[in-house]
Amino acid sequence: MHPMKASAFNESSSSSVLQNGNIADLDEGIKFCRDVVSLCSKGHPDCGVYLNNLAISLGLYHFNHQGNPNDLDKAISLHKVLHLRPLGHKFRNFSLDGLGLALVAHFNKCGAVDIQWLKKVSQCL
Repeated sequence: MHPMKASAFNESSSSSVLQNGNIADLDEGIKFCRDVVSLCSKGHPDCGVYLNNLAISLGLYHFNHQGNPNDLDKAISLHKVLHLRPLGHKFRNFSLDGLGLALVAHFNKCGAVDIQWLKKVSQCL
């Protein structure tokens, strides 16, 4: 995918999600985010940004609007972006912040976290 096309898709998805909180806008924004991620070639320099945006769209915006813990589970699993942002990467803190917010929201919603599942997540760190 051409970097400019990916960037345009990503910006379109972000503005759609943030416009007014309408569930149709949220769903469309998430679809755009997924499309951008799926169009990234292996090793695309911005793939980590797009994965992080998708995780945030699901984990914060969609979950806050719908309250479905599955959105948080998907967001947490999407933080595989941490493998693309190793220790010392200039944007790793954004990924860790998003993962932390999703984990706290998951705990607050569900009251507990499956230990095996948490071990899997911690392997991303």
